Amino acid sequence: GFHHDVGCDACAYRGVCPGLREPYAERFGTGELTALSKRRRDMDGRPSKRGTLRRWTVDAVAHARSSDMKVLRLTMRCNQRCVFCPSDDSSENIVEDTTTRLRRLARWYGHGVRRLSISGGEPTLAPDLDLVVAGAHRIGFPLIEVVTNGVRFAEPTILGPLLDAGMNQATVSLHAHEANRSQAITCGPSDDFERTLRGLDALCQSGRAFVFINHVIHAENATELPDFVRFVAERYRGVPTITFAYMTPLFRAYERPDLLPAYGDVRPSLLRALDLAQQLHQGVEVLSRPGIPPCILGPAHLDYSDLARVEHQSVSEDRHKKAKAPGCASCRFDASCAGVWKAYEALHGLADLKPVPRLEEQG
Repeated sequence: GFHHDVGCDACAYRGVCPGLREPYAERFGTGELTALSKRRRDMDGRPSKRGTLRRWTVDAVAHARSSDMKVLRLTMRCNQRCVFCPSDDSSENIVEDTTTRLRRLARWYGHGVRRLSISGGEPTLAPDLDLVVAGAHRIGFPLIEVVTNGVRFAEPTILGPLLDAGMNQATVSLHAHEANRSQAITCGPSDDFERTLRGLDALCQSGRAFVFINHVIHAENATELPDFVRFVAERYRGVPTITFAYMTPLFRAYERPDLLPAYGDVRPSLLRALDLAQQLHQGVEVLSRPGIPPCILGPAHLDYSDLARVEHQSVSEDRHKKAKAPGCASCRFDASCAGVWKAYEALHGLADLKPVPRLEEQG
């Protein structure tokens, strides 16, 4: 169900706004709601002068049709409240009915989708998560991933059934290598850090799924990336792959520009972390869609970028939300790279984007 605040009765959108979802209102309250005295033109569903509605280009449509990966969000409920969370109730592909979920999966599979990522919110809070995974397995998806904070993986009644149902990949969020730093970021219960580590222990020891640990780079951990690599390598002995993402300035994260560092401030620590990972035989990837374009890595570290694997999603789903520098047109990755978030451009500019020479230019 949904919940309105007392002040909502005076809002110009009272008749069309469903309000807050009850689980969110119960946990965080309604203090953030503010009644609007009149309707805004950019919120009435019609195109505005600023172009708030997306216009699909021929190139974006072609890439969307070529993509073999989809994200299904089971719920927007979460047992944490990360300060840089980029998701809310307006995120794409939120489906909360089991039958509708399975029908959508069958339709996607029929259209060529083969990589399924089940996300949220926190998907382990959805009571039918194992049913959805089992349904995806029966349909034939060869890759079924669950994206989670891993807290509930410490419970044997959660992880075992998911592995039995067909989950063969998991991405677990871990944004610090110390409990107090993690608590400051996730704003969850005080034992969440240890529970996530225990969940990762069980997942890695099972040997039944590919494991990724996602580490979101932000202003408060940007200088500690080598320390995080060493922590993961020593605890898990190279079983999981670390994925470095950048803080995505959307939704709640948009309200924390103080946490969004400039690339120039992050790059030295990131490159040291990549070099250390190689020395320790620790797998690592740098994620382009969350905001680290290949040019930030420089020629010697380009192979760490995942852009080649997510090109179709990048162009079809992100390009209208991102910006490019004039010099990007001469970059080797111009056709596949969507650029950087427009909110990043507004805060830091585009001076750190340097085109990567095309191969023929290097020759």
